[in-house]
Amino acid sequence: MEGYSGQRTCKRAIPTVCNLRWRRVKADACCPYCGYREEDSQHTLLTCSFVRLVWALSDLPWHIILFWSSDAEQWFRHCHDKLDKESYCYFLTLCWLIWSNRNTSIMDKLSTSPDILVAKARSFCSTYQEAFEEGPRLDREAQDNRWIPPKEGVIKVNFDGGVFPPMEATEAGCIARDSNGVCVAWRQQRF
Repeated sequence: MEGYSGQRTCKRAIPTVCNLRWRRVKADACCPYCGYREEDSQHTLLTCSFVRLVWALSDLPWHIILFWSSDAEQWFRHCHDKLDKESYCYFLTLCWLIWSNRNTSIMDKLSTSPDILVAKARSFCSTYQEAFEEGPRLDREAQDNRWIPPKEGVIKVNFDGGVFPPMEATEAGCIARDSNGVCVAWRQQRF
């Protein structure tokens, strides 16, 4: 959830139209969902008609989610205090997916429907919970995982990858280092 956090919202750091204007950045984009001109944090995460449908489908307690006193910080604190740990994790995941979907709508002109966003959030949280319930996976015997440098004059390339089904994402990365361990090239790619 690196691309979204409640803390960034509370500090007016997410680039809604209002926050961009507040920072004196020309912004004439409107809400990608409903066309509302004054897109602030409250609109982006709560009052937009598209987002309200996401919250309605989420099965989170509406009377808790609907609370917005004065700012995002109070909203996040209120939800943190009123929701149990699993529900709050689900709430934050939905906020992140709403924000991510908003950006995809603007940048790529693609939008995911509210029911799919809710299903992705449930899947993500379920996978997360299962991973912690199972405990650490010890499929292999303990082994020494220290990097071993190549011979002088040789470049060694190490790579790794991962698949993240709930987010329908795959990532891979590689790093090339010389015999002194100095990075000569690297690459990371999401597919």
